[in-house]
Amino acid sequence: SGQTSKPRSSRDAHHIDSGFVKKLAGLNSTQVSIESLSKWMIFNYKHVKTLVLTWDREVRRAHPERKLVFCYLANDVMQNSRKKGKDFPHEYGTNL
Repeated sequence: SGQTSKPRSSRDAHHIDSGFVKKLAGLNSTQVSIESLSKWMIFNYKHVKTLVLTWDREVRRAHPERKLVFCYLANDVMQNSRKKGKDFPHEYGTNL
C-alpha cells in the first residue's frame, strides 16, 4: 500500500496522550483513583515525556479545585517510580 503514516513512536505518543487525557478526566481525590492512575503511568514509563507534558497541559486547563488532585497524582508517581530511576522526577521538575 502506498499510504504514508506517522512514525510508530509518534503514533504511540498520540495514543498514550489521548488515553491519558481520558484517564485524567476521570481522576478524583480518592486514594484508589490516584494510586490506580499512578500505577498506570509507571507501567507506561517509556512514555514519561509524553505523560508529563500531557499532565502539565491538562493541569493548566483544569479548574482550580482539581489542580490539587493533579499534584497528588504527580507526588504518587514520583514516590513510587523511584525504583525505575529519576525520569519522572526529572520530567516533572522541568515542567513545574
